[in-house]
Amino acid sequence: MLTTEHMKTTSLILFYIACIGLSSCNIFKKKDPNPSPLANAAGTYVGTIQDNTTIIQNARANVTTANFDSRLYVSSVGITSPTYQLVLTGTGFYDDGAVTGNRNGISYSGRVTVNGQTLNITGSYRLTTSSPFINFSFTGTKQ
Repeated sequence: MLTTEHMKTTSLILFYIACIGLSSCNIFKKKDPNPSPLANAAGTYVGTIQDNTTIIQNARANVTTANFDSRLYVSSVGITSPTYQLVLTGTGFYDDGAVTGNRNGISYSGRVTVNGQTLNITGSYRLTTSSPFINFSFTGTKQ
């Protein structure tokens, strides 16, 4: 025969099980008030490349993201046009948007900012170790 004490214990156990079930349900989870700007960053962007004095419009940049230590980062950006190709990769070790790449044997380095709608890349490279830095950039919107 169930005593009042058994009924209280059983009720508490059932209540606990119900709470666990409801807390794992997505409709009861709080949305992240500060979602990562990279959450929707992956995709294709169309825009303008400026490399030194060369300006190329309607270039495409394909962005991929990855997860490192529970943080999203830009893992690669492939910029292409009929006359220009550059692939930049990010390491994910730092949440700073740093990317590096190589084009025609020349090392490029820069920073990526992207919010899911606009992609901006700024950076520089040197033709030789003693030459001055040359700037490059890409600005585009998501397609």
